[in-house]
Amino acid sequence: MPTPSQSSAESSGSFNKALGDFAKNIDQRLRTLEGNLYTTFIFEKSASIPSAMLAADQAYWDSKPSKGTPHPNGHVKNMVLAAMLKSMSTLPSPESEEMKAAYNGNKQIMDNLHAELMKCVASFTAFTALDPHVDWCSAKATKTGDKIVVKVMLSGSSAFKPYWELMLFAMRCNGGEEKHGAAPPGPQVRKLLALIRNE
Repeated sequence: MPTPSQSSAESSGSFNKALGDFAKNIDQRLRTLEGNLYTTFIFEKSASIPSAMLAADQAYWDSKPSKGTPHPNGHVKNMVLAAMLKSMSTLPSPESEEMKAAYNGNKQIMDNLHAELMKCVASFTAFTALDPHVDWCSAKATKTGDKIVVKVMLSGSSAFKPYWELMLFAMRCNGGEEKHGAAPPGPQVRKLLALIRNE
């Protein structure tokens, strides 16, 4: 017959395993949902578009007011989106032959669409005005520091929706590799599961 301490240890182990399974399941669902909602690109750190976005992210936090005071530019997504759009003021030159053919075959249409996009961008005179047009926009360096991960989700009624395909084209021309599906588990979940396995 197991002693009380053994029963308690077994009960604790079962609980921790169930907790780990639950956290893993929820994390998987959330990452799958995010993968379906966000458009994700991975760039080399030298690429111009994500570099501008990363600099805007840093500028936002560098200018953050004291605790309790709202940032004058609203959410960080506004400054990051503005940097992305500004960096598209000139379309990057297509790198691959396939991209070049896609551009050259539709040059007049794309040039006109780009001109319209820039007019739309110019109509926004404050970062806060961008807020209802974007649900998420971020740029983060990877742990190794050699890549930048960009995630974007425009709002359903965003003024930039008509230009979304052009924006995607610009990111691909800038060397962006589009990613699909769920991202790998984050550090917190990995740490939790490691702790449970080692008990």
